[in-house]
Amino acid sequence: IEQLAKHADRITTTRFTTTFRKAANPFELIKRVGKKKRGGSYLNPFEALGACLKETKQGETLVITGSLYLCGELREYWIPEGQILKHKSSLPL
Repeated sequence: IEQLAKHADRITTTRFTTTFRKAANPFELIKRVGKKKRGGSYLNPFEALGACLKETKQGETLVITGSLYLCGELREYWIPEGQILKHKSSLPL
């Protein structure tokens, strides 16, 4: 996270909601980021995404990184699970 913070304007931390895997504590992770770059910490990844989307201005880039579990959960914001299963693809059609 320290490496990402060198290149980011803001860092927001969260975790995936899957209970069968261990996730880092987002409130501990944010402590590793300088205070000026802290965007917030959330237990619910969709709350974190909502906050980030509100803060992201036109022309800026929002990067979601971490585990595939987190990225997979948040992908559903743009592409519903039913569509992914129906078309056997997670790419937008």
